[in-house]
Amino acid sequence: MAEATWPFELLDLRSPGPYAAADIEARLKKRQDPQGRRPGLIVSADGSALRAARCLRRRIPGLEVFAVVPNMTAYVRMVSQLGAPKAGLRIAQQAGLSALIGTGFYMPREVRGVLANDFRAVMRILFHFELRQFKSLSPACVFLHPQIADLAFAFGNAKLLADFMGRVSDVIPGTSAGFGTNNLGLLADRRAAWKLPDTPILAPFNAQGFLMKPDRGRCEALAREAGRRIVADRISVPPGTEPDAVRYLRGFAGIHAAVVETPELAR
Repeated sequence: MAEATWPFELLDLRSPGPYAAADIEARLKKRQDPQGRRPGLIVSADGSALRAARCLRRRIPGLEVFAVVPNMTAYVRMVSQLGAPKAGLRIAQQAGLSALIGTGFYMPREVRGVLANDFRAVMRILFHFELRQFKSLSPACVFLHPQIADLAFAFGNAKLLADFMGRVSDVIPGTSAGFGTNNLGLLADRRAAWKLPDTPILAPFNAQGFLMKPDRGRCEALAREAGRRIVADRISVPPGTEPDAVRYLRGFAGIHAAVVETPELAR
């Protein structure tokens, strides 16, 4: 899906639910951007959020969904309870061998990697498992979670980024793969140095400069470049300043969408 047709506002369903599809639908129908487009959704692989998104796709023709993987809240909880190798095996069991056969995903090799505490192997299984959950939603873009992407950029792990992009291409053909980050400047530098594809970016962006790294000035300069494809996150600082935040973001050629926080929707 071309970024020019993305809805500018994305309702945030990344927090743990539960979510009620009726509440989200009412919120969607109240909002339209100047072009008459209703908001989309940005969702993590949380069961309640996924169920709500699937329900709403059936009710609202043309509703666009964006995804963030992996679900770090669930993954960190599983690792703290089981340890990394056992967590990887649990994810593999949840994915199901039969579901992975025929997709080019060689489970025995990945399991050996998990047992050897290979972080990339664990992530490949987790990517595959979560992406399959989003497949029926045909997301416009899938973003690699900022915690994982920033680790890869900080430690020079371009192979992990390639693993993610390859999984997205294999599991959901035609869907854009993007990177989340909490350091837009570092991501821009690394991507240029490593000659990575010009992928969409999910990053904090607000008029106060909160969480914008290395600083607000550098981030704004990057966002003024028309070739950028940025989805602004953490836009409303302090809470309740959302209308002003959206007006500020519309002034940047490189910002194509903005995440609108919706804590009231998570019951």
